Amino acid sequence: MINWTDRRTKVALGTLVGTTIEWYDFYIYGIAAALIFGPKFFPRLSPLMGTIAAFATFGVGFVARPLGGAVFGYIGDRFGRKGALVATLLIMGICTFFVGLVPVYNSIGIAAPILLVILRLIQGVAVGGEWGGAVLMATEHAPLGRRGIYAAWPQLGSGAGLLISNGVFLAVRMGMSEGAFREWGWRIPFLFSVVLVIVGLLIRLKVEESPVFTKMQIAGKTRNNPLLHVFKSAPKTLLLTACVFLLNNTVLYIISTFALSYLAKMGVAGSVGLTGVMIGAFMLCIFTIIFSYLSDFYGRKRIIASVYSVWFIMAFLFFYLLQTKDTMLIYLGFGAATLLTAAYGPIGSFIPEQFNSDVRYSGVSISVQIASIVAGGTGPMVSTMLNAAYGIRAVSIYIIVIAVISVGAVLILPETYKADVDKSIMGASVGA
Repeated sequence: MINWTDRRTKVALGTLVGTTIEWYDFYIYGIAAALIFGPKFFPRLSPLMGTIAAFATFGVGFVARPLGGAVFGYIGDRFGRKGALVATLLIMGICTFFVGLVPVYNSIGIAAPILLVILRLIQGVAVGGEWGGAVLMATEHAPLGRRGIYAAWPQLGSGAGLLISNGVFLAVRMGMSEGAFREWGWRIPFLFSVVLVIVGLLIRLKVEESPVFTKMQIAGKTRNNPLLHVFKSAPKTLLLTACVFLLNNTVLYIISTFALSYLAKMGVAGSVGLTGVMIGAFMLCIFTIIFSYLSDFYGRKRIIASVYSVWFIMAFLFFYLLQTKDTMLIYLGFGAATLLTAAYGPIGSFIPEQFNSDVRYSGVSISVQIASIVAGGTGPMVSTMLNAAYGIRAVSIYIIVIAVISVGAVLILPETYKADVDKSIMGASVGA
């Protein structure tokens, strides 16, 4: 029986709801970029260049994420995790709502894509500060030996956000004609986010501050410049943890955005791709819990490296299944490929465990957001360009190269599932 008044239960629920809303907001932009934004905001470009331009505006959000990681990392390490998380949720929700109001190119000309880019940049800042704080709240409230499963709650937000965003888009699309959907219906998922944000804020405001941060604050161990200190004390850890995140971030956005565009160009109905992503998102939610739970018993490295290694095959198999144009095989491809991104679950505890508590928010946020720029944000755009120039096999090779880097980084970093996250308050180091 779940005790909804328990402090840890509130934290789990608060991080889950908050990250779900943040990722819902982020994913609906990717879906719209794949299906709508090209002709609406870049009508003077060819269909191919319009798609690339739309994915470029999607990638702009990733460019801003390190800034968000730096700003909210500083706030989280200096003043507390909770305040940073409330701010990121509010900023993200406001920007998403306004994306739904931006006039298209035919109404205001070049100002339309400019406004889109500005809002996307601000979204990127918010997301850049969200992930690190959410997983820290979960792991720092968790008892020793159960950080993996506790960190799974905010990690579930990715799968849940992916599921809800595609579900809302599919429901809107199925509820009106194709013309109405492309004319104004696509705005509904963006405007709907304001309801989710209000609910998320009410829940997140009730969550208690991280006990690790509270102890650190009482002991006078907070740093005036945590960002500078983490770069000076743990540069290798920053680089390696960024490399750990590369593969998961890349393939998730290739699956959830590029694959939709790829199917559309093959003449497959958009509803098939959206349903496929929803099936994959459901699998992601289930296996995020399973892999996170197993990582508390068998270690983070063993689980993450094992799941990542399957991509050496899946990088080719996924696109082969899509090319069949068979609906059931497409669903199988999305389900299997997205399942493998559930390495995201144990990553949620593995990366925070690599950093000292006094720079943990900054370290986690910066490393993950660097990875997001290098691979995640550019993944759909690079995949579109590679496919146009060399064919889909080039996209598979691109994924495999990143898989080699990520698996290598996982193997180099120390195993941490038995480490005490409180130790660094007294000056001990885990990953610095």
